[in-house]
Amino acid sequence: MKYWIVVLIIGVLTYLKRASFIIFLSNWEMPKWMKKSLQFVPVTIFPALVAPLIFMTEGQIDINPANIKIWSGVITFIVAWRFRNLLISIVVGMLILWGGQWLLG
Repeated sequence: MKYWIVVLIIGVLTYLKRASFIIFLSNWEMPKWMKKSLQFVPVTIFPALVAPLIFMTEGQIDINPANIKIWSGVITFIVAWRFRNLLISIVVGMLILWGGQWLLG
């Protein structure tokens, strides 16, 4: 029973922590400089999330021409830049990755 009480307390605290921003800051107007700077957050976070997946293999940096993940990333970047379509970019990137892994074993 004590585990359920702990889970309930943690759930309530998590809810209150998240709801506090809505409750206390609902009437607060965000400054324009902050809104403008927040527009760049996805552009900076995405490469930080993707780069380790592309350039690391088994915990080691793997930058060589045989790394299909690098080729897949480069081609995906070019497709995304050219077409500006997320779905097309994901499909092309995954096809290149899967095809390269299938060909190279």
